[in-house]
Amino acid sequence: FSAHAQALAEKARTLLDDMKAIAAGSQFDPKKAALTFTVAANDFQRDLLLPRFLERVKSQAPGIQLRVIPSGLPSAQLLREQQCDLLLTPVPPSSADIIQKRLFEDRFVCFYDAGSRSAPQTEKDYLSASHITVVFENLDRLEFDKELAALDIERNVVVSVANFSGVPPFLRGTALLATVPSLLRIEIMREFAWGPLPASITERTHHAVLPMFMVWHARNRFDPAHEWLRKVLQETTATVLRPLAAKPAA
Repeated sequence: FSAHAQALAEKARTLLDDMKAIAAGSQFDPKKAALTFTVAANDFQRDLLLPRFLERVKSQAPGIQLRVIPSGLPSAQLLREQQCDLLLTPVPPSSADIIQKRLFEDRFVCFYDAGSRSAPQTEKDYLSASHITVVFENLDRLEFDKELAALDIERNVVVSVANFSGVPPFLRGTALLATVPSLLRIEIMREFAWGPLPASITERTHHAVLPMFMVWHARNRFDPAHEWLRKVLQETTATVLRPLAAKPAA
């Protein structure tokens, strides 16, 4: 098939899916639903949102099951090939058949073991320290780390791990610093102190800010079950993020 024919076929499938969803209308009843929804997320989004999300889902729809898979390097194919129903990612794939909605915005901060060191006060303190960071299994790096590299800002990274869950064992009892999203303090990083990055660093790095998106395929935009699922995830996010105003640990 030519690219044009493939595009037409995709539009036809989307139109058919929309018609099916509209025809289903109000037939979706959470109390009677027996479905499995698949959500792709890395361990940050997974641990922050999905346990509470499951609680809320099961309270309203006891017959629904949740399957959670790693998002890896987020791609449109995950949704296009129906490997997942929802994708949670700070870097949503861009495509005409992919829909995104911002769930929340976080910020990169500096975590440390308060029993082993104090917070870095200056850029010199920060850059001269030893660091731990995350490099995913596909060798993709954190957006913040990519921007530091683009600015030729070099840190002494002595260890990298494949996910956020790997950071605490290395940080605990050491003088290492970890520059990761602040909301990790709610779960994965809750035992550590944290504070803002030196102002001279944040002034130069746009990716000190981290958005988080909920992403789905256009075929599901009018599906009542999927609309319900997205609504519940938004409600869960609002509930989880109420402690966002918490002050940094001393």
